[in-house]
Amino acid sequence: MELRFNATEIGCTEDEGALLCGASNSMDDAAPYHYIIISGCSDPDDGDDDGTYFEIDDQINGNYNLLTSCTVSSGEITIGLLHGVPWHPDLNRVVIGCESATREQFDGLVAGLRRLFRPEDFRIESQ
Repeated sequence: MELRFNATEIGCTEDEGALLCGASNSMDDAAPYHYIIISGCSDPDDGDDDGTYFEIDDQINGNYNLLTSCTVSSGEITIGLLHGVPWHPDLNRVVIGCESATREQFDGLVAGLRRLFRPEDFRIESQ
């Protein structure tokens, strides 16, 4: 199953050794609310790194090492999952439309995601 939403807010921040990337459609009152959080250690050599954490729509749907891929195309980010989560048991892909974001916000999110994914799992498609 694929879940799609158009993000009205996106961002990426680094604080105290953690890199946190996210997107939500919280400003769109006409659509069902969705958000994602992807986080991990900002230092790849940190021995306390538990891997990449992913959460969608609620903390109950969060866990480490759920993600298989991240593909960035023009105004869109597609996240591949190993398996579903409690609220979305058949979920295998999340597609986030980022047309509402500024270029700076989009580029910042992409830069953060690039750091969280292994090179072989991160793709940028031709624009």
